[in-house]
Amino acid sequence: MILRILGRTLALYTTGVLGSATLMVVTGASLERALALSIFMGLLFLPLFVFIAYLAEKYLKK
Repeated sequence: MILRILGRTLALYTTGVLGSATLMVVTGASLERALALSIFMGLLFLPLFVFIAYLAEKYLKK
């Protein structure tokens, strides 16, 4: 159960970081600044990602 939650958390984190960095680069930011800011923002939202992954594990059982 813990590994599935960690896997889902990693998937949410990676998707969030890459998506927000892509949006920043498209709107004109440098790649380095966009990745740094996206990683920092992702770390701020990490508890939320863990909570979402926990809820998914709890309520989406097969």
